Amino acid sequence: AASTRKGYALRSVPRHLDPALLDAHLRLLKVSPKVEFLAEVDSTNSEAERRLAVGQEAPFAVFARTQKAGRGRLGRKWHSAPSGNLYLSLAFRPFIPPDRLKPFTLWMGLALCAHVEKSLGLKLGLKWPNDLQSPDGRKVAGMLTEARLDADSVRELVFGVGLNLTGAPKDFPADLRATAGSLEAALGAPLDLNREAAGVIAALFRAWEQFEEGTWSRSFRKLWSHHDVLAGKSVRVGLRGDPVAGVVDGIDDEGSLILRTGGGRRAQFIAVRRLRRHRTEQLHYMLRAIAHRRTSPSVTMLQIQASVRPDRPGLSPTTQSAQRPASHHSPRAVSPTAQRTGARARSRSPRADDQ
Repeated sequence: AASTRKGYALRSVPRHLDPALLDAHLRLLKVSPKVEFLAEVDSTNSEAERRLAVGQEAPFAVFARTQKAGRGRLGRKWHSAPSGNLYLSLAFRPFIPPDRLKPFTLWMGLALCAHVEKSLGLKLGLKWPNDLQSPDGRKVAGMLTEARLDADSVRELVFGVGLNLTGAPKDFPADLRATAGSLEAALGAPLDLNREAAGVIAALFRAWEQFEEGTWSRSFRKLWSHHDVLAGKSVRVGLRGDPVAGVVDGIDDEGSLILRTGGGRRAQFIAVRRLRRHRTEQLHYMLRAIAHRRTSPSVTMLQIQASVRPDRPGLSPTTQSAQRPASHHSPRAVSPTAQRTGARARSRSPRADDQ
């Protein structure tokens, strides 16, 4: 509604993500990286990778109102409702040693949890390594990190997150209704979607700055203790052979999961880089862990798998523009979404040598 000499006022808060409103909130938060809005895309992570491949300046972010081929861990399809949720990818050219990426996904997840608690008063849990849960244990977000590496440097990095802002259990597909949730459902109150989405983007870019500067480690342990949902729980970890059973005993400084097993032994599961002799390769840093309920509700089965594929040549600018979905640009551009994480599980006793 318009008011003489006072401009316009919104009579109601929109129930969808709007590029103009999002841009206004980003400006208030002084977010400087480019953020691009896409009405529809196959996957925000894929779109971010394509843009990096043709030389777009980084850092930037891409978010979409809906995804046609959103992906999660283990190559599974990520349910992407057509409105009301955040499908976001942040892209970087960090040129940091690959070893530094080990705690990256956990750190970004913890930063997101901290933002939600500060902004909404809602404490989320982080289930190692890449799921965010509401207080009632429903999954409200998933993360996926992908990196392209040289022999000694991370050339390109994409962090993707799918965050359910809205939606009641009945709104999800039948196979997800028992496990999926949203921030609104957990709060029991409507959200200002554009303000919250802008806050998430700002918080993640700040988290990246802290990670790049090395200051993230000052609060990493404290945040993990506050948001960890597996501490003290009995789990079984699949290692392509017989599962390793134990009690979760936290993580180490690099984000490796530690289990206490029988006989005073420990098992440790870490995210590691795997480099071939090629100059570059696409690394799917898939810290893949998925929980299945067993007969005992106190036991969780974690299945860890790794996936590394050779690098695919980047598309030329001509081919890229032909394949890129039509988009609507806000005054501030926004980047792609999705994530992959490569992981390998390694079991050791306390005296075993680290790799």
